[in-house]
Amino acid sequence: MAPRSQQTRGQSSSYRTTGRASGLLHTGTSRLVVLSLVILVCVSLLVPVVRNYMKQYNQLAELDEQITAQQTTNAELTNELRRWEDDNFVIAQARERLTFVFPGETPYRVMDSERAAIERERERQPTIKPAMKKPWYGTLWESIEDAGNGTPGDATEDQAPRDDSVAPDNDVTDNGETKPTDGAENPTDGGQ
Repeated sequence: MAPRSQQTRGQSSSYRTTGRASGLLHTGTSRLVVLSLVILVCVSLLVPVVRNYMKQYNQLAELDEQITAQQTTNAELTNELRRWEDDNFVIAQARERLTFVFPGETPYRVMDSERAAIERERERQPTIKPAMKKPWYGTLWESIEDAGNGTPGDATEDQAPRDDSVAPDNDVTDNGETKPTDGAENPTDGGQ
């Protein structure tokens, strides 16, 4: 019986080592799979958060730029408002823009050579005729009205010219002869 127990021990020890070896292999891969799943879950949770953070960071930078631009515009407008409170600036603007003068002063207008060249160029340009000032839809509407009305004497290819040689009180036969409707003889029959 001793050999049997040694066999059992030998079988069980080989079984154990085989079980341990496959368990270690299995345990190492399972740990790797579990670790990769944990990393995948963490990444899938962090990607949208980081994306939203970057999006909000870019929006914040754009808003900061807008605030800076608005502050610059505000400073310029405040400066212009202060200038308009100065009487000398208002007088200078009235003289320049509106050509105002104080009583007793003689106004002189100096023609600038560039300004004179521009005015001469305007004079050379053709003037717009009243027909050219009409908007395109007005011209289109008039065209539609003219097409709908038609003028007398305009004959199209589909319309046959009117034959005035046929009297309105005569009937026309199949061969093109006129037949009187009031009982008079037809001149082409020769009275027969």
